[in-house]
Amino acid sequence: MLTLSDIHDRVAAVERLRAVEINRFDAVIVAGDIGSEQAPAIMAILGTFGCPVLYVYGNWDHQLAYDVDFGERCRHLHHRGVNVEGLFFTGFSGLPTHWGQNPIAAALEAAVDERHHAVLALLAETEAAASAGKARIEQERTARLDELAATTKNRKTKVYAQQVARIEREAAVALDREAAQLNIVKRTKDHRLYLEDSEAASADILRLNRQQMVALIQEIGPRHTIVVTHERLPHTSEDMYGVPLFLFGHRHGYSDKLWNGSRFVNVSALDQLAVVAPKTDDGSPDAQRRSWRTADLGSYVVLEIDKSGRIEVKPRLMWGMPEGWMRLRMSAITPDRPPMLDPPHLDRA
Repeated sequence: MLTLSDIHDRVAAVERLRAVEINRFDAVIVAGDIGSEQAPAIMAILGTFGCPVLYVYGNWDHQLAYDVDFGERCRHLHHRGVNVEGLFFTGFSGLPTHWGQNPIAAALEAAVDERHHAVLALLAETEAAASAGKARIEQERTARLDELAATTKNRKTKVYAQQVARIEREAAVALDREAAQLNIVKRTKDHRLYLEDSEAASADILRLNRQQMVALIQEIGPRHTIVVTHERLPHTSEDMYGVPLFLFGHRHGYSDKLWNGSRFVNVSALDQLAVVAPKTDDGSPDAQRRSWRTADLGSYVVLEIDKSGRIEVKPRLMWGMPEGWMRLRMSAITPDRPPMLDPPHLDRA
């Protein structure tokens, strides 16, 4: 089986995966974060493997309907059991980070909004007024600064700097007043009750989604069941004892752990771009930004399960860290990221 997660709309990563893997799998398993924008294109590529494509949604998939049709080979595992060569796959879509269009979440969140309609309406009205007020203040600030600049011959004087500072200060005070009106609503008892109710509903959403999946596992039987979710499930020995394998993503980075007789494999992330720098003689990264590049460190997992139930997990890097380079500690890849480093050739045949 080919297992992957956290594609994040990056069609190019799936195209590269397709280029290095041949049609030899019983199933392709996607543990969420396909991407709301490019999901049809991504699923179409995965469908060319000629086997079932089983998937759940993650937080990146919040715009995707649960009944969308990606083709006859693609099966949504949300509260459904799918038999592949005697193994039953099931799971549920969504997670507390973003439940998206999860039906249980939609129903419970709508009920919370209905119970707290009055304070939510007041909050929306206050936010709209604050937004309009902010736009007006920014417009007035810009107009005053432009007028001052137009009527000042020498902008290097202390007097001009003081006048600019006064305009900026007055705008900041006005913006604080607008924000204060919004904070007044957020500090009310009604809003606090709404937040408490919303938090309780969030816990119920996870509990009910899990409960419905557990009922299906008990019906199928845990011994030959593989559970797929986007986020790792804790305390599985309490209600899913005997399930041999749990597949998930969300926390970017491969891991494979055994706990209470079950295997937990983080199969993510296919989309893993990172800024890298050449190593210097002392082993530290080159500090010159012009030498930095972007490397593709995406990964996926190949699973092999024999008739005795023995599970072999084989993680694979899309390209791997190029020799002589090292990853920089940067939180994200920005639009102005450095040029892509040509990856080394890896033969998957």
